Amino acid sequence: MPLADASTVDTLARLFWRRIPAAAARVSEALRTVLRDGDYLLAWPAAAVLVPPLVLLSGLLLGAVHPGPVFSSSLTVLLLFAIVGGLGASLGLVAALGYALGDLLLHGHEGLGYVSGVSRIGSVFRTDLALVNTYVILAGLLVVTPIVATSVRRQIQTRVRSGRPGFFLGWLVGGLVQALLAYFWAQSAAFMIRPIWSFWNSSPDIGSINPLQQGALWIALVTLLAIAGRAVVTMKANQRPRPPRSQPYVRFSMRRPWPWQARVALRSALFTLLLAGLFSSVLEAAAVFVVLAGLGVLQYRVVPEMGPYVAIVNRIPLLIRVGACGVVGFLMAALVVQPAINRGSASFISMVVAMIPPLLLAAFVLPKPSGRLGR
Repeated sequence: MPLADASTVDTLARLFWRRIPAAAARVSEALRTVLRDGDYLLAWPAAAVLVPPLVLLSGLLLGAVHPGPVFSSSLTVLLLFAIVGGLGASLGLVAALGYALGDLLLHGHEGLGYVSGVSRIGSVFRTDLALVNTYVILAGLLVVTPIVATSVRRQIQTRVRSGRPGFFLGWLVGGLVQALLAYFWAQSAAFMIRPIWSFWNSSPDIGSINPLQQGALWIALVTLLAIAGRAVVTMKANQRPRPPRSQPYVRFSMRRPWPWQARVALRSALFTLLLAGLFSSVLEAAAVFVVLAGLGVLQYRVVPEMGPYVAIVNRIPLLIRVGACGVVGFLMAALVVQPAINRGSASFISMVVAMIPPLLLAAFVLPKPSGRLGR
């Protein structure tokens, strides 16, 4: 390859994996972390340039041609997304964006769980909003689970500091964490995608629910295998010399973080949207928003003021703190939610009762998230 072409490829690779994340940090440090999760591809500049658009096109294609009204209608689609999520949060975000565009603009939804012949306003508030909800849920698998696992892996590798053993231990624990999160994501997504039907007062399509519930173990296993492949590729990348920069890094001035009130409000609104399938009235949604906002105030404002306590809590490894919240959430689901489902009773009260203890614990053991994941 001519030198000029090699220089162009290197410039494009660093544009996607370095300059764009650096610019994104002006909006959100967490977004910068997501966009750089997968930069092991920089060891092969051509792959670093080609893989993201290929993943985007693949997501677009899956969004356009997937069967049923939602991504969960096909276990094959779910497993393909699990592979992408195992390769990194950045590629997961690209795949989620591609899927959202393909599903929203190219996929036919009438007759697949929706009511046809409705007004545009009704379609926006009942169909399009429900679709956006599914895209956020999908991002949970493709973006949130890999970035949490990356944070755990880096903390372990930083603490162990023993060369190759620390490298493998970090990947082993991080991979298991992501696989476990993928399993729980599948179980919870089966409930969270219900606005597709509940916004129209319809019953959920069992064919779109079963792949999540019955294929949860497969999703976790495929995620783990994809992470193992990523670990091998990362090890190979670490052994390769990185190409010299054709241009110096560009540093962007950082904006001040959003006010904590705005972060609490946005997070509460997002989680309320994710739980929309469990609500039978606007009043129930408002009650959940208030509860989530109260827990957010506790996490962002009250607990961080307990200086000595926060210093002690932050000494506990992140994996243990996150794991404790996950265990409490699992126990509440097993002791409260599942029995209510088995009885056939309404799920709203049981879901609210089950979600408060793990979120309350998170407020005390994960105070004031800084957005600097994995550091």
